[in-house]
Amino acid sequence: MLKVPSDGLIERIGQLVKDNKELSKKLKKASKASGSDVMSQARELLDNCEKIGDSTIIVGRLSAVSIEQAREAIDMLKKKAKSAAIVLG
Repeated sequence: MLKVPSDGLIERIGQLVKDNKELSKKLKKASKASGSDVMSQARELLDNCEKIGDSTIIVGRLSAVSIEQAREAIDMLKKKAKSAAIVLG
């Protein structure tokens, strides 16, 4: 599977583990960078939302986000708009 001779197997596995760690770091870094974009989208929805009395109605769409990023955005919106109905797609 690794296409190396048996005497180079340990080195190849070590290199694969190292590559995997580097890719994981890059993925986390990219996720955090796009996470700030998600938060700015959520803040924009909050700024442009409808208010009924003391309640806030937030309806909008977050583009290209993971479930985790959407949850973080919803948590932020719940904190900022104390009494709110939030629907995101």
